[in-house]
Amino acid sequence: MNASREPFTNPKVRTAINMLLNRQEIIDAALFGSGVPAGPLSPALVNWAVDPSTFACYTQDVEGAKALLAEAGVTTPLKLTMNVLPRQDTRDIARVVQQQLAAGGIEVSLVTQEIGDFVQSWKNSDFDTFISANGGSPDPDEYFYRTFRGGGSTNVFKYEDPEIDTGSMKAAPRPIRPPARRSMIRCRPSWPVTALPRISPMARSTRPSPMAWTGLKSSRMGG
Repeated sequence: MNASREPFTNPKVRTAINMLLNRQEIIDAALFGSGVPAGPLSPALVNWAVDPSTFACYTQDVEGAKALLAEAGVTTPLKLTMNVLPRQDTRDIARVVQQQLAAGGIEVSLVTQEIGDFVQSWKNSDFDTFISANGGSPDPDEYFYRTFRGGGSTNVFKYEDPEIDTGSMKAAPRPIRPPARRSMIRCRPSWPVTALPRISPMARSTRPSPMAWTGLKSSRMGG
């Protein structure tokens, strides 16, 4: 989701979109069951990932989502566009997501672009939302920091958060062994998971080299 565009500037809207998604339904309908629900970190990062069931907003709640949209002052139907990476799997995922968001009064027009146009729109942050495939480093610093830090190399969402930008969310230096770093990364109750502009509803791989799927790009979903 493009956090610099209305209505995604409001974290309640980003949370509501999270709540409208049924991750298992996306996996079953679009990927024939070939995947697992994912959180902000791909479950492939076994030393770091947190069970997505621990995040309340990751459980589908259509009525709760509608209430949040109303609190945010959003009038439905809300019309959005979603740029879709030109691959069959992402097209199928986009159609399921489109149906799920419609239940909350969000009408999504899918825009399938040629790959060069898709990448250019992504680089220029020229989107409401987008859906694509995402790979990442097995180290959580690189996975999170480049994406959510202001000015980060893949922060096309234009998301800003002072806690991230000051480095306080960055994990400890690599000489610290994984158990200690894991505690530092996970024990951040103030971390605004629900407000993140990227939603990663599923992962196709549980191997250490992750293939995480982002649903809305500000929602990836440029998510």
